[in-house]
Amino acid sequence: MIRHAPRTRARVGFTVIEVMVAVALLLLLLGAVMSLMWSAQDQRSRVSALAGSTRDVLALFDQIEADLTTAIAADPREGSGIRGDDRSIRILFRSVWLRGSLGDLTPRDLQGASYVFVSGSHRVEGERWAVSGEHSKATLCDRLTDVRFRYSDGLNWSDEFDAMDRSRMPMAVEIRVTTLGGQTWQRIVRIPDSAEGDA
Repeated sequence: MIRHAPRTRARVGFTVIEVMVAVALLLLLLGAVMSLMWSAQDQRSRVSALAGSTRDVLALFDQIEADLTTAIAADPREGSGIRGDDRSIRILFRSVWLRGSLGDLTPRDLQGASYVFVSGSHRVEGERWAVSGEHSKATLCDRLTDVRFRYSDGLNWSDEFDAMDRSRMPMAVEIRVTTLGGQTWQRIVRIPDSAEGDA
């Protein structure tokens, strides 16, 4: 008589150890995916903040440059055309307001603007006005650690300038901006009428 080996029952399901290993692998995979998503979100936020800072700084540079290129040396009523220190600058310039933009009064073409770095709040405050007295104020750029203005007379750079006191315009104005992220931008604006420059 031939004896057959007893049949073993086919295994159904998983052991507890296999289930625990599968859960551990699933948690590791989920953790890796979440870490990747958080990293991508953080990178996106940093790129977005840098793009916003870059846009704001370049707009600030463009606005100051536009005012400086039409600046005057002085006005008998309004004073010095360009007056500033290392943290702020005040500019008188010629420009045309659109008719009706300031009400019924028609101002002279002389206008003014000031740009002031407020270090405690990390921003540049801007103000524009017409001789008629109409004013507008705005925060032009924020998230800044430093803003510096310097003025060239053609030979030297200084931290202060007054066109009326010197009876001439500066040859150039340097603007340097550093953001909270550590990026630094610099622009040197040459003043078109600086060679003639008599007040």
